[in-house]
Amino acid sequence: MQYPKLNTHFKAINTFWQILAKDIFDQYSVSFLKKLYFIALIIPHLGRFYAWKTSHKIVKLNEEANSSNQIFASVLSPYLNKNWTLINRINAIEQHYRAVDGFASLLALAPNQYFDLIEFKDAYADVRIVIDKPDWMRVEGEAVISFFYNQHRIHHFVFTIIQHGDTYVIAIGGVQGWGGTDLNGAAEVKEINVKLNKILHGLHPKIFLLYMLKMLGAAWGLKAIWGVSDANYRANHWLVNSAKLSNYDIFWIDHSGVLNQQGFYAISTEVKIKPYNEIPANKRARFRHRYAMLEQIRAQLTQVVQNNQRMIKTHGGVEPSLTIN
Repeated sequence: MQYPKLNTHFKAINTFWQILAKDIFDQYSVSFLKKLYFIALIIPHLGRFYAWKTSHKIVKLNEEANSSNQIFASVLSPYLNKNWTLINRINAIEQHYRAVDGFASLLALAPNQYFDLIEFKDAYADVRIVIDKPDWMRVEGEAVISFFYNQHRIHHFVFTIIQHGDTYVIAIGGVQGWGGTDLNGAAEVKEINVKLNKILHGLHPKIFLLYMLKMLGAAWGLKAIWGVSDANYRANHWLVNSAKLSNYDIFWIDHSGVLNQQGFYAISTEVKIKPYNEIPANKRARFRHRYAMLEQIRAQLTQVVQNNQRMIKTHGGVEPSLTIN
């Protein structure tokens, strides 16, 4: 006599035991009692997890779950917001891939795939805005938008699209800079910053990247970006307890972020343009060039989203040393 439901349940248990052993118990210092705690959290949701690999109605979620176990490791460990429960993480993942199935289809990528969000030319030729999803960043979100200068990943935001009420927001779980590069010390960093300051008409690369994400969100019809607060950053979870490389709160507050009850700073997707009469006369030429650049980018991004235009490429890099050619 065969018991298909029992067999399915056994497969699910086996899959998650392997994930726990490799991605949770081996990676973090976990006591026996904590292991039991993790297992107890998972058991009530095995059916829901197994549906991700088999017959879930969210097509892109099925594809993701069948291509890698990373999505399950993200759900089972601290992810994006340290205070999210297992149910919060499950819901966030499902909401993201529901968005990818719909309006955010640009984000449908395998872990080794990437694309340039828009095409830069002339003076901006060394600048690239890249969308990818390397596994080593996936604990902070499902997609990564990065500012590249030549082969260097200068800054990046890691994010997941989640639902809030009857709309979606871009939830940023990680803001990092200069990771995975082969720069030759502070002198080269300073030299690149000087070049970028000139190329971007005085905009800092991280702020420029935030503007890009704002405009992408606006092109999707979204009104808000949520940036995780210091207190809720996943690396501050007791299981992880690793160093954070920048002060998130200050960055979000500098961009008019308002702390909400969910532990994020909510900021608008609108890129505000300062009236020329409020700009010192000796800086107006720079701001005029900056605003012209941003308007060209906005128009190009709108076309990219409307037409789902992207040229997907595959990289051969691995984890933090990833180099995109």
